[in-house]
Amino acid sequence: MSGKLGSGRSVVLLGKANNDAVHMVKTTVSVVGNTAVLVGKGVGFLTQNGELKHSTPLAPASDVAELEYVSALHQCANPQALRQDGAISADEVAAFLKSRHGLAIPISTISQVVLAGFNTNFQQTPPPSVVPETHTSISHRFHHTTTIKEPQNKMNQSEEHVIKNGDQGLDENKKDEEAMLDLVELTAIILIPSLLRLRTRFESQSETKELPPSAVMKNNETTEDNHNTSNIPPVTEDDTEEDNHIPNVGMFKDVLSLILTDVTGSVEPKCLDAALVKDILRGYGEMALAQDEELVNEMVSVAQRGCSTINTHGDDEANKSKLLLDTNAFIEALTFDVVRKYDPAREDRISSNFQDVWSFPSSHVPSSNEQNFVDEENANSLPRSIAAPLFHEEKFRDVVKESASKCASCVKQKNANSDTVAQDDGSLAHSTTRRLFTAQAIDYTADTYRTKVFCVLLWVSFVLFYVSYLFYGQQGAYVHRCRGDENDKFYQIGCPLITGIVNPLLVIAELVIFGTPYIVLGSIGNGIEARETIWQMIVGIVGFGVMLVVPFASKFQISYWISTEANGKVLPTISLVSGILVMLVQLFHLIILFLRERGLCEKWSAWYFSLGNVRYESKIKRAGMFKTDQMLTNAHNLHRDSNGNVFSGSEDSSGDTRLLSRFGDALVAYSKLEGYNTIIGGFRYTWRGIWDGSLFFEEGIWLSNRVIVGTVFQIGVTIATPWLAYFGVVFIIDRIDNLEVPTQSPVSAPRSVAETLNPTIAPTEGDTELALGVKTAFIFGGVFAFITAAFMTAVFIPTMVSTTLKFRRGVIPSLRSEAFLRYRRALDEVANLFGGMLWGVLISSVMIAAIVGGFVYLLLWPTTSRVMFSFIGNYLGLLIVIITRLIAVKCLRSAYFAAFYRKKPFSGNIMTIIMECYSVAISVWFMVVRGIKILIIGALYIGRIDTPLFAPGVGILGPIEIDNWPSVSRKEILVHEAHRHPYLEILGFLYMTQLRYGSAFATRACSTWRLIFVSALMPWLHRFREVSRPTDVCRPEDEGELSLQPEDLRFRSSSEDYRVG
Repeated sequence: MSGKLGSGRSVVLLGKANNDAVHMVKTTVSVVGNTAVLVGKGVGFLTQNGELKHSTPLAPASDVAELEYVSALHQCANPQALRQDGAISADEVAAFLKSRHGLAIPISTISQVVLAGFNTNFQQTPPPSVVPETHTSISHRFHHTTTIKEPQNKMNQSEEHVIKNGDQGLDENKKDEEAMLDLVELTAIILIPSLLRLRTRFESQSETKELPPSAVMKNNETTEDNHNTSNIPPVTEDDTEEDNHIPNVGMFKDVLSLILTDVTGSVEPKCLDAALVKDILRGYGEMALAQDEELVNEMVSVAQRGCSTINTHGDDEANKSKLLLDTNAFIEALTFDVVRKYDPAREDRISSNFQDVWSFPSSHVPSSNEQNFVDEENANSLPRSIAAPLFHEEKFRDVVKESASKCASCVKQKNANSDTVAQDDGSLAHSTTRRLFTAQAIDYTADTYRTKVFCVLLWVSFVLFYVSYLFYGQQGAYVHRCRGDENDKFYQIGCPLITGIVNPLLVIAELVIFGTPYIVLGSIGNGIEARETIWQMIVGIVGFGVMLVVPFASKFQISYWISTEANGKVLPTISLVSGILVMLVQLFHLIILFLRERGLCEKWSAWYFSLGNVRYESKIKRAGMFKTDQMLTNAHNLHRDSNGNVFSGSEDSSGDTRLLSRFGDALVAYSKLEGYNTIIGGFRYTWRGIWDGSLFFEEGIWLSNRVIVGTVFQIGVTIATPWLAYFGVVFIIDRIDNLEVPTQSPVSAPRSVAETLNPTIAPTEGDTELALGVKTAFIFGGVFAFITAAFMTAVFIPTMVSTTLKFRRGVIPSLRSEAFLRYRRALDEVANLFGGMLWGVLISSVMIAAIVGGFVYLLLWPTTSRVMFSFIGNYLGLLIVIITRLIAVKCLRSAYFAAFYRKKPFSGNIMTIIMECYSVAISVWFMVVRGIKILIIGALYIGRIDTPLFAPGVGILGPIEIDNWPSVSRKEILVHEAHRHPYLEILGFLYMTQLRYGSAFATRACSTWRLIFVSALMPWLHRFREVSRPTDVCRPEDEGELSLQPEDLRFRSSSEDYRVG
């Protein structure tokens, strides 16, 4: 019985202990959480000065600013100037693809293959098979197969772009104007993925998605009541997406209503013919394109694929004349070309953009010359979230070479059947596309390494290696000391000068000689595409191991270079352990490569190789989709607000339809938003976005390797600061105790001052005044040094993110700013960022510690304590004067002044004279206090290399910038934005897709439809198109007047001109 009671009592006590432990854990978590909230609020309060939280223009003005910013990043042809219209040339596209993806592509290929389908002004003849004669319903889902039969040559659509280039010949001397993409065309390209997603959602909501357009109208009704702008049920408010950033599927219908209202005066569907298309082009100022008969016919033909008809009886020609420009036809015209090769699975797949184009086969139009880089069956057997194939260089070359050779043979066949033979029918086959070796593992500009964790581990190991063997004064390197007679003039003057010159050269030489192979060998295996061979991995591991083991195991030294005996065993052992961790990661990577080559553990290896930057890049893909969807939604909402949610034609009192009303209304609504701002950014905004991923999924912020590694070392400095202060106290006190001081009386008065300032100080018996003062100064200085280091570390990434957002939203000008041109030069300076982050925080903390500790020591030292207390008293008196003045002036200002004017001139003059008289004496203290504040701010901002200390324009003497570190930080942001901005990632993906498939992807006709879509939805971009639009078609060389007739410049606004049937 007693045993049962004892066991029961034990259970009760154990349960109570568990409850107490749970309560303690909850309490600890609550305290830590509340502390973190208070710290966050405190930091947020300290940074409410425009650095982190700032005002930005409202959308869609911010969207326009971001498009200008992307254009400024993309332009690189002229480093001294930027095109104000935001146009992008072929050589700039080639430079982007080479720097970002390592693709070396001739400019002629870029001009006539990549840009040919996107540039509406590009003059070339497309093959007749681009737009088939058969009409297919838009309701066919875009993941279905769409094949075009060619019984004679049996060629697929991916070969058609070479036929066009064979007709044209890849002329290297083509004018740049023929290969330019203006900002409107660039926007139309960026919106392609969003338009395709909208098309898919549109089809999923259609009740007739499996029926051809003719089946919808099987009855013979020909009344106009049946002809809406869409033959599907209209989208109601219930169909609106919950997320306000997701575009409404009714956008297609609304934009078409805008176009028809502005051009024809009515939303009623019109017969889709060349006359209507010409009027649409002229309505949006595209006079040159309206005169291109071939383009107009192609636009009509591609739109007719999705048209509704009035009836299905009669011959084909009769039916063609009655095809209507409805929503289905509009969607088909916008997306028919790109839907054939676009893979919607890429949007949710964890893969890079390069893998999406070259590794994953197209799931829509199979072609004989498309080669899979991995076994397609194995890739499809994986979950699509980790089906990331590995890239093989030789297979990439096979794809390009086989595609070029087959297409060149098609060109020869076409030329054989033609009267005109191209001068170089195999020019595309000879102008090969090469993949350059870019050393992805050490590419810290495009960040094509695989994992950031490995980079952090490698750089930590290298810094430890440097401190262990290369940083030990005369026995290692860094310090070359003078030797000789101290009374010699050369020893006093010449030798220090020479030593000052030699020492930096020694440091640079040893870091280059030892550091470069250390980082290169240690990085092997960290490429994003895992292109390393097994032998390369073995060489890298062995070489890296030699650099680790030899200095640790052997004892030697080279004067002023390296010493393996200087630092004992602690630091070398830590360095060896960190290096072994790097080797273990490399060895693990080698095993995975070995298993992959033998077909073992394919699913697991695919998951392994999809980690790191592959996942990060997939987040940027999602951010690109989010941002383009948001751009469409912002523009659509502006139209809805300006038109009162009504998209229909309106008539004035005379009954005539108002022309261009929607276009003008949108411009007026856009102009009303200018000047209105919203607040974004902040300390908590950034870290919360990093925690929940929204900073990557929505904003698409790319945190570079230098920033991550530098932040890790800043955290290390912050943690080490209290220890450095402690060891500094011990070291100095020990030196003080060894000094031979004649009088070392016990501490008397200063001890009381020190104990008053910090009661926790425990002076030992026999402490001198000097020792106690130093100890107190070090404690206060160490505390403030820790706070300084922690603060700068915590705000560095938020400041970089805030600066990025300022660039994107136009708060910091880009396209039209002369200051932006400074950031485009001397980009090698970004390599200094990591060292600046490390040493900046350390030196800034030391200087703050010196200022605070020096002030405390002067306060305790008997010789200066009286002066310091007098200074503090004067400052307190000044503070009382300032507070009294503020109270008095606060009461008098409202009575005497109204803004810049005086309500009572006499009283106001008397008060002004009083203020001027007292300021003569008191301003000296203002200047002293200002000097102290500038000194403290200067010490603090030594480590704030992410933030300018000087006002814009201050500290710049011609080409010389006195404090260029903020520019270095901004260059680091811009150089990665130029490679990793979500819009540029979309452009890069579409550029490569166009390069691979040519006219089987984007075509000029559909690009022109997308141009009209953007012009109608975003009329505020029209000014960019107006600047860059060619006028040579409208103005012949032999005439001084426009070739268009007056009637060609008018719209046919009467509904009788657009009668149906």
